[in-house]
Amino acid sequence: RLLAELRVVAVVERVATTSAPPLGPIIVGPIGIEGDEARDQPLWAAMQAIDHDYFAAAGTALKAGRAFSAADDVNGERVAIVNAAFATKYFAGRDPLGRRVALGQPGSEAPRLRIVGVVEDVKHAGLDYEYFPEIFMPYSQVADGLGSVALGGDIYALLRVPDALAPSEAALRGIVARINPDLPIMELRTGAELVAWSAEGAEVRAGVMAGIAALAVLLSGIGLYAVLTQAVAQRRKELGIRMALGATSVSLVQAVCRDGVELSALGVAGGVLAALGLAQYVRSLLYGISAFEPLVLVG
Repeated sequence: RLLAELRVVAVVERVATTSAPPLGPIIVGPIGIEGDEARDQPLWAAMQAIDHDYFAAAGTALKAGRAFSAADDVNGERVAIVNAAFATKYFAGRDPLGRRVALGQPGSEAPRLRIVGVVEDVKHAGLDYEYFPEIFMPYSQVADGLGSVALGGDIYALLRVPDALAPSEAALRGIVARINPDLPIMELRTGAELVAWSAEGAEVRAGVMAGIAALAVLLSGIGLYAVLTQAVAQRRKELGIRMALGATSVSLVQAVCRDGVELSALGVAGGVLAALGLAQYVRSLLYGISAFEPLVLVG
């Protein structure tokens, strides 16, 4: 009823449901692949229950096979869709379509689901997570014991609407209240808010790192000034003799500055080498850019 009411809102283009909010917590559980029962340790994948409109509403592209349909109900064969990371990691170039996967520990009487589609990778768990294997199940087929594991009790509605014409929060709450006043709405967030929320941790880390880097630059400048000042003080007699022999003040300044540039160049070279050596760690803090970004290293 809720989906039906939301679909008739004028600005709503698509409505879908999911057991895991985009860029939010997601359930990870053990799985097995039919024909690979000799494996002692289970494989692992994120599990998500969705309806047949979810990929269209989320803008997730289908790479192979088909999406879920209304025919995938409790009376039909149990089916699943996996992401590209799942297909790459667990099938190593083989076609996963038609293969069956089991949800649960090896040897358990877990349900078997036939893979009917493969979708592109999406960072469901957050922007700072790498792509990992995911398996999607139709809501209509997880109403039994699996549902309590895969769904966790909460249902999330995903609405695709034009940003400028998004229905107000009051209107959405009013629709829910008409159906069931006692039904709690945990939160209402736009896609931009979800992205900003997911990026908060990275932004804080970036701010702290930028502050430390600025402090390092300041300390380096103070240290270089102190070293050059001491060097000039120690060379006062030498500089005086040079002036007595005809050296100009400009040439003396250039000689001192040349020493400073050489020291700075050594420091920059060491810093760049250290940055390259720490690239693996730095990569874990980045999203959307390389750890070897030339402009950053030049800066």
